[in-house]
Amino acid sequence: GLTFRGAVIQIDGNADFNVYSNNTFYAYTKGDVGRFNLQGTYNTFRDNEVSQVWGSVVSIGGTRNQLVNNYLHDIGYNGTSRVITMSGEEHLFSHNTWIGEAPIGNVNSADLAVESSYNNNLQVSLDDAASIGVDFRGNVDYQTSDFVNFGADDYRLAAGSAAIDAGIVLPEVNDGHAGAAPDAGALEYGETMWAVGHNF
Repeated sequence: GLTFRGAVIQIDGNADFNVYSNNTFYAYTKGDVGRFNLQGTYNTFRDNEVSQVWGSVVSIGGTRNQLVNNYLHDIGYNGTSRVITMSGEEHLFSHNTWIGEAPIGNVNSADLAVESSYNNNLQVSLDDAASIGVDFRGNVDYQTSDFVNFGADDYRLAAGSAAIDAGIVLPEVNDGHAGAAPDAGALEYGETMWAVGHNF
């Protein structure tokens, strides 16, 4: 994986069937947005860490793109940007952990995305998330007590977390889940924090 500091990654509509994984994206000053803009078809953004982002984290358009198993923290500083903007159709947002206090809610997907799925994610609130035709099952609004050590950025699930077994089964996404049902968020209960990016 790679580490991107203060970068905006733009994937245009001609990019199809790509996987962007095991990377770290972060912005370090007010002027940096650190955003990932994913267009095209059948592209996947998974197993990444995104942090210290001033505005929107991910913008997704096109068709049948996936945002799966990422953890994102210290996001939405500017007080106006939505953390997710979503358009197009048949996207999958699943098993992501969103940590941050975006003032309009950590997720807002009111961009006319249709026939898409937002499942098994862990976020501060879904109160402002709305989009016709989006499946919102299996998500959990977290409390700091849901994590092993929230203050130290340790986002492993604590015993008794509401996220444990709260998700729904998604074929070919979480077939190997532990417990009675998949857990919400990027980390299954008992799983260790995984490292991404590259330390040069």
